[in-house]
Formats: sequence, C-alpha cells, structure tokens
Amino acid sequence: MKETLQNLILDNDSNDGFTIRKQKFSNEISFKKRIFRGIIDRVNLSNCLFKTMHLLRTSFCDCVFENCEIIHSEAIKTDFEETIFKNCEFKQVDFGWSYFTNSQLLELRLDDINFEGTLMSD
Repeated sequence: MKETLQNLILDNDSNDGFTIRKQKFSNEISFKKRIFRGIIDRVNLSNCLFKTMHLLRTSFCDCVFENCEIIHSEAIKTDFEETIFKNCEFKQVDFGWSYFTNSQLLELRLDDINFEGTLMSD
C-alpha cells in the first residue's frame, strides 16, 4: 500500500515532533490537521491541496511545493530553508513570525496573506 501524506498525519495522533523525510507526494488533499514542532525534510509535494492546516514551529528543509494550493491555513513560527514554492496559490494563510532562508517563491498567487514578523533572506 502506498504511503500517503494524509495517512502519515493520521497515524501520528499527537503530531507533536512529527517527522517526514525523503518522500514524494502528489495529488493529495489534507485538511483540518495540526503539526506542532514537525520536521519535513527533502519532501516533494505536487498538485496537493492543504486546507485549514495548522503548522506551528515546523521546519521545512530542501522541500518543493509545485502546483499546490494552501487555503485557510497557518504556518506560524515555521522555518522554510532551501524550499521552493513554484506555481502555488495561497489564500488566507498566516505566515506570522516565520523564516524563509535560501527559499524560492516562483509564480505565486497570493490572497489575504499575513507576513507580519516574517523574515526572508538568501
């Protein structure tokens, strides 16, 4: 059976300290999930929809989001290191106090985004 992102999140009841490494996910829908202090490392996500996701103090390293939609979600105090967002759409997303380092934001559509306190560096 193929591991899906939704199943990995469901299998981890508390999602506190949640870790995913070296995975590829496509055409997935994840909604109403919470990940606290997660580590997402070398993960590729394509054509995925994330709705009402709560990523708090989570770290993304060397990840790729391509053709993804993130809607009504928050990624507060989340680190994005060497992460690529390509042709993605963000609607009503709170990136408050997050940190983007050496990340690429390419061909994005942004609507009602909170970047308060967010740092971006290369």
